Amino acid sequence: TQNTPKQRMNSPSNSTIGPDQNQTEKVAVLRGYSFVLGLQLAVCTAWAVSIPVDPVSDSVVFDQSARQLSEGHGYVISPGLPTAYWPVGTSFVHSCLYRSFGYSYAPGVVMNILLRLGTTILAMRLAQQWFGRRVGILSGIALALWPSQTQFVTVIASDIPSMFLSMLAILIWTREQSSLWRRAILAGGVLAAASYVRPIALLLPVVFVLLRVHQTKEISRNPVSYTHLRAHETEA
Repeated sequence: TQNTPKQRMNSPSNSTIGPDQNQTEKVAVLRGYSFVLGLQLAVCTAWAVSIPVDPVSDSVVFDQSARQLSEGHGYVISPGLPTAYWPVGTSFVHSCLYRSFGYSYAPGVVMNILLRLGTTILAMRLAQQWFGRRVGILSGIALALWPSQTQFVTVIASDIPSMFLSMLAILIWTREQSSLWRRAILAGGVLAAASYVRPIALLLPVVFVLLRVHQTKEISRNPVSYTHLRAHETEA
């Protein structure tokens, strides 16, 4: 037999166990995030200390154009030779670092480490949102130990900033608690910045629209289940 509403309200699961379980879950998430970020910080720092920045290939172009921007010559590889072959975003960010701290690679390495940590937080949050806490933590560990992403900490490149901005836009767009227009404006602004780093970010709005169309169809087919799902995510 089913409990009456009064019995459900007075049941231990609603009055005592629920809040305790919620607090335990929050502590577990905090510990998991702290462990993953500490691990990644240690790995990235060890790499940065061991492997110096040595620009080659595209990194040379980003470095030279950043120096030209910092000196007020515009987006050029060398004075009088403007270029649009690479998006200006990566060079612009490093030019700001050169203007603030001088011609040193150390601030760029610190920036890359911070962006790597930020990307891992975003990825863990998305994985937790879709698949649960354990999958979120495992995703974070995988990213913390992913060799190619660690190696790019000491490379002047667009990879790390591009990934961070793209992940941020995805997280913003998938946060159903916010209104559609708010998410569209915020995600659009982030993707605009990402497109100045890597133009491939311009494809993400297409994915977002297709996702929205799919969600709209699901809502029309089963509005009650969708409403319950959104309410559960909001409480979580």
